[in-house]
Amino acid sequence: MQDSLIVVDEAGMVGTKAYAELFRVVRNNNCQLILAGDENS
Repeated sequence: MQDSLIVVDEAGMVGTKAYAELFRVVRNNNCQLILAGDENS
C-alpha cells in the first residue's frame, strides 16, 4: 500500500469514522487520496 493512489467515489456517503481510518492509512503510508462525488450528494 506504500505510495499508492486511493480513489473514493461517492465520497459523501463515507462516514466520519471511516474517513478517520482512511486518513490515518493515507498519512502513514505516504499515499495520495482523491475524493470524488456528485455536487448534489
